[in-house]
Amino acid sequence: MTILAAIRSLGMLMRRTFVIAMLVAGSAAAHDPVNQHTEWFVKQYNKHGAICCAGHDAYYLDPDEWKIDKQNYYVLLSGRWIEVDDSKMRDPRVGGPNPTGRAIVWYDVNEYGIGVRCFTTGHEF
Repeated sequence: MTILAAIRSLGMLMRRTFVIAMLVAGSAAAHDPVNQHTEWFVKQYNKHGAICCAGHDAYYLDPDEWKIDKQNYYVLLSGRWIEVDDSKMRDPRVGGPNPTGRAIVWYDVNEYGIGVRCFTTGHEF
């Protein structure tokens, strides 16, 4: 192998290593939008027993992006108010109280629209 070929091979290896490291780091931080409470995020389940975090779908909400109307919670996603089914509320008995002080929604977008997986207010009763 020539020196030039060895340098090219080393360069490709370094780029691949960098890309893999960024993917791993991105996956860890994706549970927690600000990367402060990642351990808490990965332990959360909704009242139905489904895990909240799929690794890319946790979002902090501003106070004007969620509301309660009568007994139902609503979140503002993509310009639409979406009702949160009670079974999709985060189960505070699992994973402990919300340490962020902010409302959080976990959701997916698919061919059927937006599906809320879990929701928690910033203050739990």
